[in-house]
Amino acid sequence: MEVAMLEFEEICERIERIKLEVKKRIEGYDALIDLSLVAMVASGHLLYTGVPGLAKSLLAKTVAEVSGCTFSRIQLKIDMTPSDIIGTEIWRPDIKNFEMRHGPIFANFVVADEINRTPPKTQSAFLEAMQEKTVSFTFSRTIDLPRPFIVIATRNPIDHDGVFPLPEAQLDRFMFELMFPYPSEDDEIKVAKQVTEDSVGVQKISSPEELISIAEFVNKGIYVNDRIYRYIVKLIRCTRNSENNLIELGASPRTTKMCVRAAKGHALVIRRSDSVIPEDVDAVALPLLKPRLMMNFQWQGGESDWQTLVGDIISKARGEHVENAY
Repeated sequence: MEVAMLEFEEICERIERIKLEVKKRIEGYDALIDLSLVAMVASGHLLYTGVPGLAKSLLAKTVAEVSGCTFSRIQLKIDMTPSDIIGTEIWRPDIKNFEMRHGPIFANFVVADEINRTPPKTQSAFLEAMQEKTVSFTFSRTIDLPRPFIVIATRNPIDHDGVFPLPEAQLDRFMFELMFPYPSEDDEIKVAKQVTEDSVGVQKISSPEELISIAEFVNKGIYVNDRIYRYIVKLIRCTRNSENNLIELGASPRTTKMCVRAAKGHALVIRRSDSVIPEDVDAVALPLLKPRLMMNFQWQGGESDWQTLVGDIISKARGEHVENAY
């Protein structure tokens, strides 16, 4: 695949056009769209949490469509097996060899719908794919997944029957957990009008090759100074030494690396900048930490509780001189 090389201004312009095009179809979720694009340019996976009917799958499909990428939706069920997701090798007597049958995971954007409805054995099919961007089969055969490769999983928080909790190892592979609230009254009126009007069409703005170029720029072209690195490390380490005793298990070093990538993505997508400041780190802290922190039995778990908890962690990590880090 030949990667298209883009200049900084071209990248900013392309991201802005993608953002505006997605917002033509998705009403009322501007902040979630922005964070989804932050994860996209930082090559991060997403976990969408919300009740049914809030356009979680539609948002994922729209981002893929506007980006010019392939899209696959997997409706996960209790009787699915890993081979239903990654595919399998079939013996062909006529050619005396195995033939590879790719599963739906072979796409740029993969929506794992209701991921908590499938048992852990099947959930584990995503682990290698999300971390290594590869799929392993029998006979030591490993196949690379398409680039870019982003998993967007959805889950319904109100169901308790027939669901399986996601293991910590899998939650740690998502960059963000984004909570989908109900839309405002005005936004819901706009949604209601879409029933009688023609379906909102969107244009293809980018391509997989351009997204790879953007991701490489985020990785190598966004500047992070040593004070910001120290702040990020201090922020993550504060989750392991919580003074309120609500956090049973803090964030891992993988979170530290992911926080750097997320802050870089935020600087590019939201501020159109090529350097990270502490506010970029603070802006991604809540969706980044939420799926990773294991809370004890005293935790209430409301959205305002999470905002207060992460705000306290940020305040503790800030220190006296971090404000001058940039």
